[in-house]
Amino acid sequence: MHVELPMRVKVDLAHLVMLAERRLVARERAVAVLRFLETLASGDLDAADYEAYLAERLGPEAAGLLETGRARDDLDATLTSLRSRAWLLGFAEKAIRLEAILLARARAYEPVILPGHTRFRAAAPITYGYYLLGVARAVGREIDALVAAAGGLHTCPLGACAGAGTDLPIDPSRTAGLLGYLDAGRHALDAVASRDAVLRMLGAAAGLTVVLSRLAADLQAWSAAESNFISFPDRPRSTFPLEHLKAKPARLAGAWAGAVSAMAAAPFAGTAEVGAEAMENVWPGLAAAEQAVELAQTLAGGARPDAAADAKAPEAVGEHSYGGGPGAFAEPYQRAYASWVRHRRWCADWREAQAEADAALEAAVKSVLEQP
Repeated sequence: MHVELPMRVKVDLAHLVMLAERRLVARERAVAVLRFLETLASGDLDAADYEAYLAERLGPEAAGLLETGRARDDLDATLTSLRSRAWLLGFAEKAIRLEAILLARARAYEPVILPGHTRFRAAAPITYGYYLLGVARAVGREIDALVAAAGGLHTCPLGACAGAGTDLPIDPSRTAGLLGYLDAGRHALDAVASRDAVLRMLGAAAGLTVVLSRLAADLQAWSAAESNFISFPDRPRSTFPLEHLKAKPARLAGAWAGAVSAMAAAPFAGTAEVGAEAMENVWPGLAAAEQAVELAQTLAGGARPDAAADAKAPEAVGEHSYGGGPGAFAEPYQRAYASWVRHRRWCADWREAQAEADAALEAAVKSVLEQP
């Protein structure tokens, strides 16, 4: 499993601080390992060589301190969780930026007439701003799904050991807090056996790419020579980005299928099928979701309707103010805007909480090092 070295070092720092505070390891030995770990936090050592490197530089007994009160299973589960948390927060921030772009364009193009279609046949006219507002609302709901998926990533698995906990008086809640989690796991077997939070995260990301694929399909149709309603001044002749965006959900569907196929029929315990093979399917799918959001940001921000932006919608459009028609733009726009504000606040709060946890870990390491 690929894990960035600073993430692994952070886990080891938090774990060793807890062990030292609980007097489960001698302070002198803990200090020696902590000092060495601090030199690695910003290094470029391959995580695959990490444990061998520690044993080589510190000796097998000193390096073995880090295995006190934990096992490979809970360590791997924690590293997967931390990687998922970091990805989800960064991805959510990009999705919220896309939400803002869609809302801004919806407001700007509210009066611009758009030919409505039902099953590819001409229907009642709407406006381009009204269309974008609908997409923004759908994107907002997928962000809500990401927020819900994040709820499963706020519990730290570290301390569960191999699935039965330990007889050592460790303090998993302390370690969890130093790593930025809200709580420690309360069931050791569940903590090491389960990756359902990762699957929910992947599912929420897949849902968002489906919405964006449909946006791309419409933009491609409206930018065709036969329609000539939408143009892309920065990409006058290329539809490749739209085609890529339309296809992205397939990458996530494949990732989901691969992950659940690897998990299916695996024992409910810490297993390589679940912790390694299934997760190897997940990360490429998440990378494709990130690419989709970045593409959608560029395309939604760059698309320009050929009609004049100040053209007034005919009375027929404005009169459709019942049942959520384009004539009732203001109220759903305000609701969508309020959702965007809430999403942005959620991300900011999580970032702030993580920064506080990082500062607490730094202070805790310093306290152990400076104790007489």
